Amino acid sequence: ETFLTPVNFGCNGWFSVGNNGTTQEQYTVQGDFIQEEKHSYGFDDVNEWIYIRNPDMSKYVLTPEKYTLFGSEYTLDMTQCSPSFIGIRHKDFRCKVSCKVTSSDGESGLTVYMDENHHYDIAVVPDGSEGYEVIFRLHIGDAEYIKNRVSISGNTAELKISSDNYCYVFGIEVNGSYKQLG
Repeated sequence: ETFLTPVNFGCNGWFSVGNNGTTQEQYTVQGDFIQEEKHSYGFDDVNEWIYIRNPDMSKYVLTPEKYTLFGSEYTLDMTQCSPSFIGIRHKDFRCKVSCKVTSSDGESGLTVYMDENHHYDIAVVPDGSEGYEVIFRLHIGDAEYIKNRVSISGNTAELKISSDNYCYVFGIEVNGSYKQLG
C-alpha cells in the first residue's frame, strides 16, 4: 500500500511530515489531477513487467505478441539465483489472468508470488512418462504441496487465475473446456 502525505522543509533543512508531525487520514490536494485507470495489460506494456533478481536476458525473447522464456536449473525457491521469470505486480483485488503456456522441457506456468517461501504455482510439467500434466502447487514456508493435478494431451494449456477480495481461484482451459484446480 502507498499513502502520500505532505512534507514541509524548514529553514534549517529539516523536514516535518503531515500536520505538525502527525499524518492525517485524508488530505485535500490542490490541482487538476486525473488518475487514469487501466484494467487490461498485455505483452506490449513493457514498462509494467518485472524480473526477479538479476535476469539472464539470453533466456528471454520478448515481442509485442508473446514472451518466450527459456528455463534454467534455477527455481523460484533459490534465493541466490535468478530463475527465468517475468511478472506483473498485482494491482487490484479483483483480477483475471490468462496465459497460453507451452512446456517443451521442464516446468512452465503462472505464479502468484509473494517471495521465494510463499507462492502458489499453476504449471505445465512432464508427467514422468511420455505426457504432460498441469499441477496446482502451494508453497508456504517450508511446506510444499501439490493440491491438484490433471493430465493433458499435448504440452500446451491455457492457465487461468482469478481473484477477489478473499481468495484466488486457479484453473485450466484445454480445448474449450474449463477445469478448476483450486
